[in-house]
Amino acid sequence: MSQSTASQDRLTETAYWDSLYDPAAASAARRPPSRTKALLRRLVGPKVRELVQDYREYLVWNTVYPQHLSGRKGARVLEVGSAPGTHLVQLHQTYGLECYGVEYTPRGAELNKRVFQQHGLDPAKVIQADFFSPEFQARYRAYFDVVFSRGFIEHFRDVDGVVSAHLNVLAPGGLLFVSIPNLRGINYGLALLFCKERLPLHNLTIMKRERFSKLFDVKGLTPLHCGYFGGVNLHIVDTTTTRLKRLGLAVCAKAQLPVNLAYRILRKRGGAEHPWFSSHLVFLGRKER
Repeated sequence: MSQSTASQDRLTETAYWDSLYDPAAASAARRPPSRTKALLRRLVGPKVRELVQDYREYLVWNTVYPQHLSGRKGARVLEVGSAPGTHLVQLHQTYGLECYGVEYTPRGAELNKRVFQQHGLDPAKVIQADFFSPEFQARYRAYFDVVFSRGFIEHFRDVDGVVSAHLNVLAPGGLLFVSIPNLRGINYGLALLFCKERLPLHNLTIMKRERFSKLFDVKGLTPLHCGYFGGVNLHIVDTTTTRLKRLGLAVCAKAQLPVNLAYRILRKRGGAEHPWFSSHLVFLGRKER
């Protein structure tokens, strides 16, 4: 995919991404919890807090990543659309990976660099660039041992070209992790209720397992896993515009906690996935040598 073609196929504009990394919003997000919340956190204790954490994140960090990233210390990792950078920081701290991020917008890149600096990572490894530009694709051809893309490819019409760009920068024998939200079924209803204006920014046609799987049916890529992932997530949408809708989202967030607990107690690791309910689709594959 050429840079001009990628620009034409984008379903979002730079201003949209800049709005997500507004300095005032980022500052507010870093505020310490209220005294009431802090007290509740102490009362429930770390074990309960761990049990009610996001179920998808639990699966990722406790089953998927240990299986595929352990023993890869020093491997070069790229996250496409990496802001704010906390995912890469955790990968570095957990597995000793050499982490890089590529960000399209100045504001997102600056935020990612600040997060890297705060955690002792080299901010120069946050690259502000168009991922699809010929310069970037040539400079980093077959350079990375692992390439992550989380909530990125669904913002394009020509997704086949987007996947090809991911594979171009992946070294032979490297791993490709791609995840997208599943905005169908119950999740479509939640998005329609809370942020319907953002639905057109997503390519909903790839949010079916069969279509999603075909994106990676390319020569030289061996699939290791492809399917629905993460169980029910009533808080899959996290932004809205009115006070009433924000209240509704807060209720969903609270209702999600016992759902997470139920998944953990019943130990349904991958056995509770369904196209109407699962929060994400995930692909994991290895590029042939």
